[in-house]
Amino acid sequence: MTRVGGVLLLLIGLGFLTGGGWVTVSNIRFKATAERTVGTIVKFERRTSTSTTPRGQRRHPTTTWAPVFEFADASGETQRVTSSYSTSVTTHQIGDKVPVLYARGASHNARIDSFASFWFGPLICLVGALVFSVFGIAMVRKGRRK
Repeated sequence: MTRVGGVLLLLIGLGFLTGGGWVTVSNIRFKATAERTVGTIVKFERRTSTSTTPRGQRRHPTTTWAPVFEFADASGETQRVTSSYSTSVTTHQIGDKVPVLYARGASHNARIDSFASFWFGPLICLVGALVFSVFGIAMVRKGRRK
């Protein structure tokens, strides 16, 4: 059973690695072709989530803040976008200038050009891949010894 569990963990690790690789390649392609401009933080959108324990008990709600920014696209039209990522601590203030990347014709998918916006997801996937793979290899090796 240990060996089967180890193989399962290795497959989960491979899934994390594949997902992280796909997101990384997508981000690199987007950054290579995106239009660049400067935007302004106009507000922060509050996001609240509540999780439950395995026993069904509700945990305390978690509040994060997503920056909302405006920028002028290539045609001069002002666009307002809410970032797809949010954090519990804001690193910007209202009125701050931020670098913005957007695809021509899809300015509603604009992103603030920051480490968190582009590389936090792939980094989490890489860490997940490493953790599951290390435990998977250990379990497979333990299963062989028996």
